[in-house]
Amino acid sequence: MSRTVRVFAALAVVAIVGAGASMLVRSRSDPRDTSGGHVSVAGVVLEGFGSPAKIDLSAYRGHPLVINYWASWCAFCVAEMPGFQKAYERVGSDVAFLGVDVMDRVDAAKVLQRQTGVRYPLATDVDASVLRRLGGGLGMPTTFFVDKDGYVVERFVGPLTSSALDKRLRKHFGV
Repeated sequence: MSRTVRVFAALAVVAIVGAGASMLVRSRSDPRDTSGGHVSVAGVVLEGFGSPAKIDLSAYRGHPLVINYWASWCAFCVAEMPGFQKAYERVGSDVAFLGVDVMDRVDAAKVLQRQTGVRYPLATDVDASVLRRLGGGLGMPTTFFVDKDGYVVERFVGPLTSSALDKRLRKHFGV
């Protein structure tokens, strides 16, 4: 095969892959917005940031839950935390919130908690094992929306603005 034919073949493959990726992105309202995969949180226990020492996600059954994974080293995570606190203040009686620090030093996470003023419960997932169990990768931040029956109905990877968070709270939980 001549060099020219190989170059055209390579360009054709790139064009086809690019067109497919473009169609995928355009077919979804946001490429980071994914189905939750209907993963159950039953039996998931995380280390708390003090009291309680353990947080069992099964205890939230009967209440919608937002689980926001973050880390002190993640600038996008830090930027979205005040919006999560405001949403918690607004709908915290109807929807539970849990912040989970991942792959981080707990002392750095506690400093960030004080700096941002976050008052909803916090936990840690030092090795990201629970994050992976729930269907997340290592993209930060990652937010899970869990229905009252304890199933993940949406996983969102990337920062959420206050308005995008409010939109999802209305969509999934009617608040």
